Amino acid sequence: MPTDQIKKLTSEPAIFAFLFTSLLLVKLLTPTALGTEIITIYGYMLLGAFALWYFGTKIGSEVGSVSGNTAKSMTIAGIGIFILFIIYQVFVYFFRQSSLPFSVTDAQATQTVFQTVFQSFTKFGTYDIDFTKSPLGNMFLFAIVIPLTETITISRLYGLVAKIFSIQIGDFRSHRTWALIGIIASLFMYFHLKVRGVNNNLDLAITFLFAVISLYMVGKFREIEPANYTHIGWNGMALIFGR
Repeated sequence: MPTDQIKKLTSEPAIFAFLFTSLLLVKLLTPTALGTEIITIYGYMLLGAFALWYFGTKIGSEVGSVSGNTAKSMTIAGIGIFILFIIYQVFVYFFRQSSLPFSVTDAQATQTVFQTVFQSFTKFGTYDIDFTKSPLGNMFLFAIVIPLTETITISRLYGLVAKIFSIQIGDFRSHRTWALIGIIASLFMYFHLKVRGVNNNLDLAITFLFAVISLYMVGKFREIEPANYTHIGWNGMALIFGR
């Protein structure tokens, strides 16, 4: 595919259009209470992300878009996934040693990272999700639409708040930068706890660190694309290898 076409397809306006269209299609194809709840939550989140992008662009947010950077972004995402995998192993070790202030069950501690992540997909609020039904639809929703929506939202929030409070998103020597990353990562974890219904301490801890690493990527590279691919790859691998 020509480079200019890739640029257009991976631009943020194109991604917003894709996500809004995708949510509408999911709504039409899954007229259930669960489908309605998922689409409502992520529809509002996507509207919020769009507003954050719009106002962030107006005030000069540091989070931008780097043209022709798809291959590099995918490579960075691969490194990010590898780092997350290693962190998970470290967490499991400390959980088993009871070295952390919260615990997990023996069954949770013996799961692979992708089994843990996949388990978090099987519940959404008060609903149970059967992934044996419509596997391609669930893959599309949980490996593409949801991760893109979540990543763009926290990344744009990071860029906008940082601009408002004169925080340099790439200054990782600053405690203010890390404080902002920590706050947004905590909100991301809280969303998964209260809205998504994730109650596995190990998965919540990884969710927090996942957001931290994603926002680090955003600050380091001044764009969202590497973080997007990291989230897509992470969720996609969980759906494939976590069952």
